[in-house]
Amino acid sequence: MADKGEYHRKYLEYRVLAESLRVEFFLSMAGVEKHVTDILPWFIKKSIPWVEEILMSLPDIQLNEKLPILDCWIRDQKSYHEGAIIRAKARKKRDTNITRFAIAITLATFAFGVFFEFFVYTNYSGNLDCESVRVILKILIGTMSAITLFTGSYYGKMSLDNIINNSKRMILLYGKAEEDVLKNGETEELIIFLAREFLIENSTWYAYQSVNKPDIVI
Repeated sequence: MADKGEYHRKYLEYRVLAESLRVEFFLSMAGVEKHVTDILPWFIKKSIPWVEEILMSLPDIQLNEKLPILDCWIRDQKSYHEGAIIRAKARKKRDTNITRFAIAITLATFAFGVFFEFFVYTNYSGNLDCESVRVILKILIGTMSAITLFTGSYYGKMSLDNIINNSKRMILLYGKAEEDVLKNGETEELIIFLAREFLIENSTWYAYQSVNKPDIVI
């Protein structure tokens, strides 16, 4: 059976490559001569060296004219992160409710098992039906405990808080960039700054997603 962790790792690495290619495209679109490999975070170069090799092999893209990126990149990314916060908060609320429900069912099953053991089974120990119920309750308690452990571990590692916090920072970043563009135009310094921050945010995402991949902790 293939290692699912390997699929997860490949997904993250290809996502980093795709986002880096997107930055390269917008740099070219804006007429900036600097390439994405010039501002690629050291963490990505060290952790995923093949991404830098592919980026360095890209041919130069020469556009006939400089194109604006305010709508297609700055405002688009700002809208994306606003939506990401809404989606992450909804998932966090759902995951919290599921975890709480699993804990409540587990506690209720355990409480009923204790009640049955001390107040029912002790008085009807020779009853075959009670013996069967006792076995079923033990299985249910063990099953619900395992389910609670899994849900707590799985949903606790979805990195939703990190996604929300990162998106809040990026909204502020792109909001400030939009103000600067409307005031001073799309300067090369601003575009390079945005590209660098985008790559740093992407490397941060890669870092915590690599560490916090969903699994079962026992």
